[in-house]
Amino acid sequence: MATIGLSMIVKDGGEGLRSCLESARTLVDQIVIADTGSADNSVAIAREFGATIVNFPWCDDFAAARNSALTPVTTDWVLVLDADEELPPETLVEIRRLVDSGEDTGGYTLWIRSYVHTPFVYLEGTSSQKNHDDAERARSAPFYKEFACVRLFRRHPQVFYTGCVHEIVNEQIRALGMQIMESAGRIRHYGRLWDEQTRTRKQTYYRELGHRKVQDEPLNVNAWYLLGLAEFHEGNDEKALRCMTEAFTLSHLALPLYFIAAILYRQGKLEDALKVLSNLDDVGDIGMQKNHLKGKILHDLNRLADARSSYLKALEVCERDPALSVWRSSLESQLGYVEVRLGNHSTGMELLRRSIATAPDVVESHDRLVKACLVAGDEVAAADAAEAVLENFVGEKLFARAAALRFRVKQPHQAQRLVESGLTLFPESTSLRKMQA
Repeated sequence: MATIGLSMIVKDGGEGLRSCLESARTLVDQIVIADTGSADNSVAIAREFGATIVNFPWCDDFAAARNSALTPVTTDWVLVLDADEELPPETLVEIRRLVDSGEDTGGYTLWIRSYVHTPFVYLEGTSSQKNHDDAERARSAPFYKEFACVRLFRRHPQVFYTGCVHEIVNEQIRALGMQIMESAGRIRHYGRLWDEQTRTRKQTYYRELGHRKVQDEPLNVNAWYLLGLAEFHEGNDEKALRCMTEAFTLSHLALPLYFIAAILYRQGKLEDALKVLSNLDDVGDIGMQKNHLKGKILHDLNRLADARSSYLKALEVCERDPALSVWRSSLESQLGYVEVRLGNHSTGMELLRRSIATAPDVVESHDRLVKACLVAGDEVAAADAAEAVLENFVGEKLFARAAALRFRVKQPHQAQRLVESGLTLFPESTSLRKMQA
């Protein structure tokens, strides 16, 4: 039976580290942990599980740290995990099957299921999905995203990590003439459920390392793309545009092109964004994202019939692929608003209300319903919709809008009730005080 060594780098892993090691202990024959300066009880926890500890002073290089945790491994295979990850029971069975299969394979990809708070299109162009996992630590996450990564590979002195960030072993495995195969194994990753302060700190640090990586590896498409993605999410449009342009120039892949269009849209360069999107296909996840973005651009250009066609194309892709269902309510909301603007009030309102019923926690959908009611000339319905927003969201401007609409439809008592409720929460609000009787 093949032996497996668990290799990790850890800093202040805490009880997450304990859960990680507990999930893998029956599978692995050896544990090696490179500690990069923990101030908590991570080292003590690791020793409870019989781990070999490597003290590695942090040097802003993830590959160097990973490699320090590879050197002491003596097993046939290496499994790599992080302290904020766990192996579900079915993955233990899958990994054991893979390493004992006798296949001449250098490494296997495992699926990283990363739990997240918001839906979006992520690293490999795949959208996040609704989370129904019953694992205790995953229950609070409304969504997850998945991507494949080589985390299980044969131990070999010439297989090591490269890259100061987003480090990989793929190139070394292939350089030895060995294949990398896909597997059904899955790792649960909880690290994206950060609080806002931790998220900002970590992403700022990863971006800094990302800039160093593209300087060290200027022909690395993935390095440019990942740095561009990080800059895009932080709203740094010019930096993101440069990175995505470099990635597309080197690869001519669809994903950098999509984000180039998204950046141009955010900059208000609508016609330029449309020209870029015309180079993308209409199929698959990226096709859905293309037509979603195209619909928004065409709407902003007041080309409403064309916007409707784009939203319908995006919805068709969602209907064919259940994994994209997370986007359906947003698309229906935007399509509904377009339908109302086109004069199809009944159809549009039905779509808007269905979107809210499906996903009541999306404030943009509520806002569209309010605006649609005004477009349709039904101010009472707009006032009702604006007040209904307050059942799910709290904000000074939301109270002010709801009160203003009640005044507009000559319902002063309801308006004053909203003003007083708003001032209870936002006593310094100038806009609410102006409406106070």
